[in-house]
Amino acid sequence: MQVSCLNRQMRLFLTIFLLLFVSDAYAVKPDAGCILYLQSISQVQKVEINNGEVVLSVDTNQVFSENAISKWVQVFSATVFSEPKCHVKKVSFIVSIDQSSYYKGKLVYADYKLLEEKRISVAEWVRRVDVQKLATMQSVKSDLAIARKSGNHKQAFELVERLIESEPDSLNAKVIRANILLDQKSYVEAIFHYETILKEDPNNETALFNLALALKNMGRFPESIAYYQKLLPLKTNDEIYLNLADTHLKNNQLPLAKEYLEKVSNHYSNVYLILYSILQRSQGNSSHARATLKQIKHPGEYAAMINYNLVILNIDLKDLAGADENYRLLKERDMVLAKELEFLPLFSSAPTAPKDKQKEPMILDEDVIPLEEGGEEQKLF
Repeated sequence: MQVSCLNRQMRLFLTIFLLLFVSDAYAVKPDAGCILYLQSISQVQKVEINNGEVVLSVDTNQVFSENAISKWVQVFSATVFSEPKCHVKKVSFIVSIDQSSYYKGKLVYADYKLLEEKRISVAEWVRRVDVQKLATMQSVKSDLAIARKSGNHKQAFELVERLIESEPDSLNAKVIRANILLDQKSYVEAIFHYETILKEDPNNETALFNLALALKNMGRFPESIAYYQKLLPLKTNDEIYLNLADTHLKNNQLPLAKEYLEKVSNHYSNVYLILYSILQRSQGNSSHARATLKQIKHPGEYAAMINYNLVILNIDLKDLAGADENYRLLKERDMVLAKELEFLPLFSSAPTAPKDKQKEPMILDEDVIPLEEGGEEQKLF
């Protein structure tokens, strides 16, 4: 098979048929090791098995970096034939193109033929190419939004890189790239890109907020606070105040944490009540801290965190029955968090920790949703 000169802007799909035999007489079902091996070398999207034939579907845009796939096909075939787990008798390939790319190719070709026949001017041909390019970028942006919403960070990053390649001066695309890195918890890379953006646009609110968030999640609290402070003259809202309070709590700056909590307008949000309860305990008032947490009627995604802190508060108050109940609820929701409390004599038969060791309450960590490009306000916790 020979396939060459593929346009990278066209989305091609390669279907690979492998006919598996132990002998020429009969076909057999390939073992699991063979299937895992095929997936590892071909980055397949789908594997189907039917009467000894294995069908692999591969999106070439996810596999190939060069214009030709012939070499990859040859290497793939040789590799499969030499793999003892698979017993391959025959390999065949079909390349197909998705509908969108097919019609796009037809349009480009049709316009070029009109130009060649002098039925349209060069200026009109350039205009049509620009329109098609714009349509393509709109499609990329749409795919990018879907990839980010579904949590497909790899595809999102590839799409945003393509967007930046097409629109190198787009600051918005660069912010999206940094946000994807933040989504992936690649904090060092995200920080680098946010700092680069701020050199171009020092007052970019999204970059300031998310840079502060990335620094906070790395434990670089003073730097994080400094960037939140730079944001305050541009924008003030509960999300920023809550983040500042959270960061000051993590940095053991209780008076400043209290100062920013007092600026929050909504004293009934789950995040406010959690942070306020942690501040109360830090000031030696575990009874009020527990009462504050018990005001939360709909914990939602914060249920595990709330139960974690209630375990500690109940132990402070020598309410062992309450601590046991909250620990049980915590285990139902988050075993990883529950394991952090296993050293306590109440929950473990293992050797106990020293008597003077106290578990600190759980402060919000990496629960802030990055501010999206365009600066739209969102729930941040």
